[in-house]
Parts: sequence; structure tokens; C-alpha cells
Amino acid sequence: MKSLFLRHNQLLTHQISNERHIPNHSHENVEIIYILKGQMSVYMDQEEYVLEKNDIISINSNGVHSLILKEEQTLYMVFHINYKMLTGLMDEKKILFICNSSIEKTPNYLPLQSYIDSYLRVSYENSYYKDVSLNKLSYQLVEYLVQHFSVSYNQSLSLDHKNKNRKKEIEEYIKSNYYNGLSLKDLADYFYLSPTYVSKYFKEVFGMTFLKYLNKVRLNHAINELSSTNYSVTSIAMNTGFPNVSSFIKGFKDEFGTTPHEYRLREPVTQSEQESVLLDSFTEEIEKLLEDNRLKQMNFDIDQEEYKMDLNLQNKKPFNRYWRKTVNLSEASRLMNYNSEEQITQIKKDLDFEYGRVWGVFSKEMKLVKSGRLDEINFFNIERIFDFLMNVNIKPYIVINAEVDTQFLRLTDHHNEQKTIDDFLSVFQAFISHIANRYGLSQVENWCFEITNGSENEYGQSDDYFYFFSSIKKILNQFSNHFKIGGSGLPINFKNDELRMFLKSWFSQQQKPDFLSFHSNPEASHEFSNDKDIRKLLDGQYIRNQVLIAKSILKDEELLIEEIQIPIWNFTPSHHTILNDSCYKGAYVIKNIIDCYDLVDAMGYWYALDSISPSSNTPQLLYGSPGLLSKQNLKKPSYHAYAFLNIGRGTYFLGRNNNSLVTTDGSDNYFIVCHNCGHLNYKYFMDQYTMDNLKMYDDIFEEEEKKVYSYKISNVKNGIYKVKIQSINEESGNLQKEWTNMNLGADISNSEIQYLKNITVPRIKIKQIKVENGILDLKTTIGRNEFQSVRISYQY
Repeated sequence: MKSLFLRHNQLLTHQISNERHIPNHSHENVEIIYILKGQMSVYMDQEEYVLEKNDIISINSNGVHSLILKEEQTLYMVFHINYKMLTGLMDEKKILFICNSSIEKTPNYLPLQSYIDSYLRVSYENSYYKDVSLNKLSYQLVEYLVQHFSVSYNQSLSLDHKNKNRKKEIEEYIKSNYYNGLSLKDLADYFYLSPTYVSKYFKEVFGMTFLKYLNKVRLNHAINELSSTNYSVTSIAMNTGFPNVSSFIKGFKDEFGTTPHEYRLREPVTQSEQESVLLDSFTEEIEKLLEDNRLKQMNFDIDQEEYKMDLNLQNKKPFNRYWRKTVNLSEASRLMNYNSEEQITQIKKDLDFEYGRVWGVFSKEMKLVKSGRLDEINFFNIERIFDFLMNVNIKPYIVINAEVDTQFLRLTDHHNEQKTIDDFLSVFQAFISHIANRYGLSQVENWCFEITNGSENEYGQSDDYFYFFSSIKKILNQFSNHFKIGGSGLPINFKNDELRMFLKSWFSQQQKPDFLSFHSNPEASHEFSNDKDIRKLLDGQYIRNQVLIAKSILKDEELLIEEIQIPIWNFTPSHHTILNDSCYKGAYVIKNIIDCYDLVDAMGYWYALDSISPSSNTPQLLYGSPGLLSKQNLKKPSYHAYAFLNIGRGTYFLGRNNNSLVTTDGSDNYFIVCHNCGHLNYKYFMDQYTMDNLKMYDDIFEEEEKKVYSYKISNVKNGIYKVKIQSINEESGNLQKEWTNMNLGADISNSEIQYLKNITVPRIKIKQIKVENGILDLKTTIGRNEFQSVRISYQY
């Protein structure tokens, strides 16, 4: 495909192509590919993305990519956005576009497709105003891309000599600024370093001086202009950043052995007729494609934002309330605070979690031994915790981490690592013996043990971990084969090859896990090395998709596992953000539980109570902690989300989609839980560490209208049904909103707390519907970040 050249005052250009294979390449301008028909594979960031008709993908400035058509008749459109012009218009140093409809389906893609179709339609017109119209549409299309699919990246970067990404960052900075009067000092200032240091770094890492590298970049762009435009040599010299024509000509001759003028005589500018022939040959077909898309857009407008589910009572199957399996309580030392017991009892009563996940059971704070003496183990503090949990019928889910839980045995800096592990295993065996005697083996063998890998490396020192896991499991199996032991707390943002290798090694051991645990906490987003990192965060079904990948690896390698658990999951690497107190968190909980239904066996909410969080000493009512209950025992939206999931006695599953879960009790009663979880935009992911201002709340979501959910259930009993809809939304039943209305007061009286408790309850609507011909029809309207429970009861 001939390179698309943009004039310096031209924002956008396009080309239609059916070229079958374009090998790895990169360019300064941003590329947008739109599939008109057929199928294509695009390769970038070491990933393959399969695009089909109407799919859209972006390739960022200087991003290496290639493409291969998968079908003979594939036709696609390529846009190039003038990156120099765009960064100048936006006054930004770097802009990333995160646009890939092949891996995410959000409402924002349909308007983008409409803009592209309009641009393509006008390009076929012979109107007198065609050029003006295309220029207008260029700016509208790019404006929409910037608003909904871009990340501005202005922050300066630190230059770490040992970091392989630094070289790439320097390359990208130069490629983005070569046309300016870029100097060594400019580069050094950008990275907060001295020019002397950067000059030395350049020679060591790039093997040449900064100026030589800069001129190579400039000359490559000059070659493109010489062969693609009729610009004068003087204009090209200025366009590519050379200080004058003389330095351009000298540099060009030194590099290519000829002058720019001589080069142009040998390689004259040719006006390729290929594109116009291609356009003519596909004119009728493209017009038909545009008409199909226009009708699709019209149908979308007519039935805008209505989501339908068709269900049949005869297709019911057993219902698994897997989300009630586990809740994260706290590290053990914090559970010794008696003030938390009342709230944990309430959570058990209302939400009925089966297991309470506890970590740090063997930490220094639990004071198991004195001065390392293993003959005097004191289990008193552990007993206090487990006595309470057993009394309220919560089974302990014990997390053991060799790095953390052996600290109480590391009395000097010169300890013997193997002896430390062996000593811990002795303590652990004594612990199991103690609790089996205290609570009865028939009770204790129902407890769960997760052995996590605590190394800074994602997969740690595998052999050390396998030895530790096997040793723990052998001890437990000496008492009973019914114990459930798993791990290793794998990061869900795993690299496929590393996960595959780790699992194959683990399953080759004699002691295999009873379950696999994955922790979903997007800490990989701490550093955005490329758009792939951010795209993962913005994937609306990220947890579900990662679980599917893990399951496919297990299947491919024929590795049998009874359970997959996600004992920790969250949307932010920071455990404290205003979103934890918001309606978004409640909708997010329901969304992910629906997404992962029938995929995982447990999802452990992180975590139960604000009162035992590390920040609980703040005077504020809400402070961004992820607890279900506030310190004052007030129910947050996330609490209501779990309550909604538990409403009714649904024992049969009827169906799910991206927004709803429908069940029945088999006795003419039906239950629906639904959500409209908002889409976080790029502002949130780039600024999440300062997300402590409620005024920012509305700015971090995509603009979204209310949605209408429609349900049709067939083969139900005719008659009158009572419909009770409970809802929590951003204006009603929302503790965060009501506290905001009280001016975010810190010194709140008991009467004011009681007032908040009384008003932060679900809004209720009740109506009746009549069922005829065995078909139950129901619609409900739901706003951004709202979630609802719907109980439909037959009236006798």
C-alpha cells in the first residue's frame, strides 16, 4: 500500500485498499483501519487482532504493526491523522488512541462508524463543496476520536539506564518532535537530566551522537516528502526540522551519496492510478455497504438503547450463587478488634457469605512464639478470631504466604532460609492439630487454604513455591483428604506464555492444587508503557476475558482442575478512591458477577468493612475505602448490590446477558438483577491516584443515556403478577450522595447517622402486569451506574 502523505496543514487523509499483506512497519502519523467487508488480522504489541466488517482499530504514532487479509474479497479503509498537527492543536506532548472494536463493544463505536461512513460517502460525491465538506468531516471525526478514544500523556519520564523501555521512550520523543528545533538540552530537560549525561547515554545505547540520530530521523522523513510531494527542497528542509537548506543538502549527501535534487530526478513523483481504479471498481459495492450501514444506524436510532432478553421457563437449570462463597475480612491482627464483630455478624446475616478470607494468621503481630522458641506456641490470639467466626457460621479461608508468614521466625539477618521454612512447617502442623482438637476435624476439614506466591516477580521462584505448597498440602492430608488447598494468587494480567509454563510445571508436581486462584487488581497500570496496557484496563469484560484465556490454556495443556477462584478483584490498584463509596462500585460488583457466572467457582469481595481498613482512623464518614459497610454501620451501594443478588429464593437459572441475571424459584416467582455500569474513560485511568475529589466524579465516565431493558419469559402461568422494583442510583439510596448533600461533614451526630441510615435505602416501585398466552413481558428503565432488583410474584 502506497504510503499516505499528509500536507502540514492537512489533518486527515484516507485510502481504500485490498492489499493482502503489509509487513511490519511504523510511521509518525496515527493510523485508523476500518473494515468495509471481509476479515483481516492486525498484528501489534505482540498480539493478533482479528477484525471483521465494520470493525475499527487504531495504530498509534510510531507503533510497529502489520496486517494480513484472511478473506480474498476483504476491502478496508485506512485513515492517517497528522500527528504533528494534532499534538499542536491539542497542546500535548504525546497522545495515544485506544480504539479496537474487535476486543470491546461499547456504544461509542457506532457514532464513530457513522462519521467514517459520512466521510466515505462525501468522498464519492462530485459536489462543488466536496473538499470543504471533507475538511469539516475530518475535524469532526478526529474530534470524536479524541473525546472518546484518546489519552493525553504529558507527564515527564525518568531515564533509567537499566530500563529497556527508556530507549523506546527517547525514540518516540524524537520521532514526535524532530521537525521542531530539537536540541540535546530539550531532550535532557524533558527527562530531567543533564545534557552531559544524556549525551553519554546516547553514545552508549544508540551507538552514535544525538545529532546524528536526529538527522537520520529527519532524512527518512525528507525522503518520503521528496518521493510523495512536489514541495521544493527548501520547504522540505524546513518541514523536517533542518536549520537551513545547506545543512539539509550536506546531511542528505553524506547519508545517501547524492543531493536531494538528484534523488528526485531519479525517483520522480508519480501519481498512482491504482487507488482511483480501485475506487471505480468497488464504487457500486461501497455504495451498497454504506446503505446497509445507514439502515443499521436508523434501526439503532429507532430502538435506541433498548436491550432485550428472550427466555423460556422450560430451559431452567440449577442456579449457583457462587458470589456468596467468599468475602475478604482482613489481616488477622485487625480482626482482634472486637468492634468489628457486630458488623461481620450483620454481613453474615444479610449477605450470607460462606467463607471469610483472613491473611497474616502467622504474622509477628499474632505473637505465636516468644524469642523464636517453638516449644511454647501461643494460639490464644488465633483462637479469639476463629472462635468468633465459627460462632457466626463463617468458615475460615486462610491465606498463607511464605514470605510474610515466616517473618516471626526470622530473628536475624543471617537466618538459614531452609531452616526457617522447616520451622514454620512445624508450627503449621501444631496449628492444624490444635484447631482440629478445638473445633473438631469434621469442621476444620471444610476450611479453605490458599497458598500464595509472594515474590516480586509475577511467578516468583517457582521451585521454592512448589516445595512450600507441597509441604503444606502433605501436612493437611495427614489429617484429612477433604481439605481444600489451592493457590497461587496468580495475577490475572498474566502473560500467556509465562502462565502456561508455570501451570505445566505446577501440574507436573506430585502435589497438585485443588483450585487455582487469580487476583484481579490492575497494578500493571502503574506504568503505561504502551496502549496495550491501557486497553486492557478499558476492556469492559476484562476479568471474564482473562478467565477465558486461562481456561483455554488449561484445556490446551490438558490440565485438570476442580475450581477456579478469584478471591481478590477490584478496578483500581489503589484501594482508596471515591469510586469505592459510589453507585459505580455497586453496579461494578453486579456486572462482574454476571460476567463470570458459570466461569469461576468463587469471587471474593475486597473487602468487608471500612472499620478494619488501614485508614479507619480518619474523621471522615467516607474516605474511599472498599468496605461494604462504613465505620458507622451505614450501608454503601456495594452492600445493596450483594443484597439485590440475594433477593428471592431463586433456585433455577433462566439466563443472563451483559446487563441482567434472571432466575426463578420454580413456583411462578421470577427474579431479575440488572445494572447499567458506567464506562470509565481515560481521564480516570491516567489520574486515578488523585481521585479524591467528588467534583471529578461526572468527568470520569463516558456520556451515556438511560437504557431500557426488555424481558420476555415464555411458558409461564397466565394471570396477574405483582412487580416490585428496587433500585439504587446516583440520586436515590446513595450514601455518598446524601453525605455530599450534608456538605461532607466530619463531625456527624448520632441523630444524623440515623437520618442517613433511614434515607439510604433502595427506592421501591410496585406495579401489576397481566400475562396472557403464557408470555410475560416486562420493561424497566435504568440510568448510569444504577442497579435494580426485580421481583415478579404470581398473585393467587
